[in-house]
Amino acid sequence: AAVLTGACGGIGRGVAERLAEDGWRLVVTDLDGAKAEALAAELPGEGHRGLGCDVASETSVTQLFDMISKDYGIVDGLVTAAGILRL
Repeated sequence: AAVLTGACGGIGRGVAERLAEDGWRLVVTDLDGAKAEALAAELPGEGHRGLGCDVASETSVTQLFDMISKDYGIVDGLVTAAGILRL
């Protein structure tokens, strides 16, 4: 399994599509959980999951990886495409 943050746009989406085509089981995340769920449903293959995650929140990221370790076991890949803009 692989986890992708910021998976719903730009580079993150492209990487998600490519990994899914190559047979990876993916957990795709985005700040907007509904977008992540929609992307997971569109990807080729089976076993994908879309979740909301705010990478600026340590609590949100900790909850994400607690769930992933419980449901998927070992994560073989991690792509961090989420960005945080602070002005």
